[in-house]
Amino acid sequence: MLPIRSGPGKVRRHLALSAITLAALIVVCSPDCQAQSLDKNNPTPLRAREIIGRADYPVPKSGWGRTFYYVFTAKAGRWSAKVTTNAPKNSPTGVRYNVSFDQFPEPRRQRRRFPSLEVLDPIAWRGRDVSIRFSLAQPTRLIMIVNLSGKFDYQITLDGP
Repeated sequence: MLPIRSGPGKVRRHLALSAITLAALIVVCSPDCQAQSLDKNNPTPLRAREIIGRADYPVPKSGWGRTFYYVFTAKAGRWSAKVTTNAPKNSPTGVRYNVSFDQFPEPRRQRRRFPSLEVLDPIAWRGRDVSIRFSLAQPTRLIMIVNLSGKFDYQITLDGP
């Protein structure tokens, strides 16, 4: 094998390019950016009241193609959650989702049941809005569980105090 020689200019240029690349990655992927959590015990903190996404997960024989977990502290008062979906024309799967809420972490006693939104396999379902409402007497830390199967665009909007 032939020895590879690199002069001091090449090494400096390589180090400078590496530093610029690292700085760009730090700016683009700031610590506030977090991926959607697949772990119920370590949900993604919800930093905005709106989630916009595209589901493209195979429809399993049972269960869901993908489940994401988000956590937030809801102030006391009336809350609503709206899910807007839009399936592409000729969708072989239609729209299949379930959005539910629970206290986080789950209390050992006196567990409160929250409403959930669910739409299962309507092939004709194109662009629709579905919403629920619930009230909280005190600030409550909630986990939002989003189950998805099929291929469609979705938007989840929370509204409250």
